[in-house]
Amino acid sequence: MAHWEVDVQVDFFHAKSGANSFVSGLFGGKTLIYSDLYHIILRILPKYASEAEGSAILVSSHFDTVFSTEGAGDCSSCVAVMLELARGVFQWAHGFNNSVIFLFNTGEEEGLNGAYSFITQVCSIYDVSA
Repeated sequence: MAHWEVDVQVDFFHAKSGANSFVSGLFGGKTLIYSDLYHIILRILPKYASEAEGSAILVSSHFDTVFSTEGAGDCSSCVAVMLELARGVFQWAHGFNNSVIFLFNTGEEEGLNGAYSFITQVCSIYDVSA
């Protein structure tokens, strides 16, 4: 059961298409095209909007696996930690001042496209900033 001082929202986001251009690192100088990425967004926020201070806190992990294999994903432990953290915030959120967004995304194995699609297409809706 949720703490009485928070609201919980679950959203689904479908990134239909996009392009991710890399400047450096493993994919430096390349542009990766993506399509059909599905994300689950769990947002826990103070019940009284006037109490919210500043930007939301973003916690993110992916639940996909390498394209050529079947599997639950290589980051399932991160997803488990996020779910446990969300449960803790959900139940013990007394006096918290910022929204917390838990982003469960796909498309990470092919070049961090899931996180990129969230940041470029959805992030401003949830008041997340770096």
